[in-house]
Amino acid sequence: MPELVSACSTFGDEWSEIGDLLELIRRRPAWHADAACREAPPEVSWFIDRGEDPGPAKAVRQRCLVADECRAWALDQGADLEGVWAGMSKADRRAVRRGGSVNTTGGQAQLVRGPTAPVSCLGSGRAS
Repeated sequence: MPELVSACSTFGDEWSEIGDLLELIRRRPAWHADAACREAPPEVSWFIDRGEDPGPAKAVRQRCLVADECRAWALDQGADLEGVWAGMSKADRRAVRRGGSVNTTGGQAQLVRGPTAPVSCLGSGRAS
């Protein structure tokens, strides 16, 4: 009988994990289907370790059709969100929240500080 109990609890755990995955898929923003990161080469790292170059991940933003939506979503997620989103690292997003903005034109983030900083940090428009 213990084998049956063990099998049932394992099966229950698997269903719980499947349910969690389905919930994540259900909550995925609609714009995510058009994000350039979904078609980026597998060697692009979105979760940069200290000292690593975020350039390749940030450069993907240049051809992204939904960078504005991604930026807004990333900023709404709060300070704990990891990774590069809309060409902005966690540090870039923190700077934007503190009143600056980040210009990601050319794939390289440049912090713009001060009260005259533009509201949009995504450059002049969407790249195609």
